[in-house]
Amino acid sequence: MITKTVLHHNSILTEIVCAENLAGV
Repeated sequence: MITKTVLHHNSILTEIVCAENLAGV
């Protein structure tokens, strides 16, 4: 459903943000 898609998309964004933060450090 839509909620599942949003949660999945959210977790992908979180991984990208974490990766960028690690790269920034």
